[in-house]
Amino acid sequence: EGGEMEVAAAQRDMYKRCELEPIHLLPTVQDVGAVVAVQRDGAGVPRIVQASRNAGRIFRVSFDWSAFLGEDLRVFFSDAAQIDRLLEKAEERAVHVAHQTYQGKQELSQGMDRHRESDQGMTVWWQGWYGDSERDAYIRACDVAGPSEKRWARGIVSLAGHDESCFLTAAHVKHGDAGLLVVEVEEVDSAVSVSASSVLESMRQLVSEIQVVDTVGDLCNTVARNMREMSGYDRVMVYKFREDGSGCVVAESTVDGFDFDRFQRFLGVCFPENDVPAQSKRLFQRNRLRVVHSVATEQVRLEPALVAGLPVDHSDTRLRGISGFYTKYLENMGVTASATAAIIVEGKLWGLLTCHCYGEPFTVDPSMRMKLSIASMLLQNAIEAHDRRTLQKRLARMDALLE
Repeated sequence: EGGEMEVAAAQRDMYKRCELEPIHLLPTVQDVGAVVAVQRDGAGVPRIVQASRNAGRIFRVSFDWSAFLGEDLRVFFSDAAQIDRLLEKAEERAVHVAHQTYQGKQELSQGMDRHRESDQGMTVWWQGWYGDSERDAYIRACDVAGPSEKRWARGIVSLAGHDESCFLTAAHVKHGDAGLLVVEVEEVDSAVSVSASSVLESMRQLVSEIQVVDTVGDLCNTVARNMREMSGYDRVMVYKFREDGSGCVVAESTVDGFDFDRFQRFLGVCFPENDVPAQSKRLFQRNRLRVVHSVATEQVRLEPALVAGLPVDHSDTRLRGISGFYTKYLENMGVTASATAAIIVEGKLWGLLTCHCYGEPFTVDPSMRMKLSIASMLLQNAIEAHDRRTLQKRLARMDALLE
């Protein structure tokens, strides 16, 4: 009995440490691309102030990360004007989102009271980095500023002196009293399309199937099956949150011949509230897709870890490093790679579209990431439409009773 109590206490301690981990500030990235942080100097030149250790390999240059510091980001690409346009677009979008956040969000003060009640002790996240006001600002940003997609500027670019195509994503983030541009660069096939119209065209079957199902359960099953067939993952599930923060798997689709003797069947299984930590739920409100390209591959450090004495906020970064807690969680399930897309219904985190790979990990290119994001949004829209129809029917029945 004493041993069981010690195990339970150790689990509670682990859950607490997991919930207090600042996952958006981890100084690592996944090795499928490079990440650099850029700050404009007095002349407006975008100078690199932080670089991932794999930047030389991804940028096709022979020097290591330290030689990137202070360099003009544009010199590494064949079209400097295109890079200028992408960076300026990211900055413009950041200003627009900040204005939207400031205007018409009168529920913020009430929301902060709610957060203070539910997040007791979480100020420990910020000790040594930020004060309470910065922490509160970050919570507000995740809750009401909208998805990261509103802040990104993206495009296919070419490296200087090379034929390789890369997918570049830029987002402007607050950093101390100033700001930084966080830039992600991934190698891609030049034939890969990242336009929403072409991706939607490839999802025509899913769109048509969603339009003819009536129940939320059927909607979830339809999306899970289609995305499993489309993505190449071994298992795709829809996980729905309950009011108390816990959740259940309400849909599950697996490849033919899936080894249920080795891997658990999750359909109908419910998980406690801390299975998805509070800060992960909050971050899903902001950055709605999380891809772990390989659980086993060592992550790459960002150098220096601090810029002007502070860690860089990677809330909007697709290649953001993976928490050691989450890595262990996936390993315990036998998962080698994963992708998770948030399902946001009426502005709240309704659930997750979760994909698991159990064999050889594979890189999920920007086109497939867009398909996963669109699938979660299609499901979101369908659930909202279903809820509206259900409400209208209830109101109609009430009206009939009152007549």
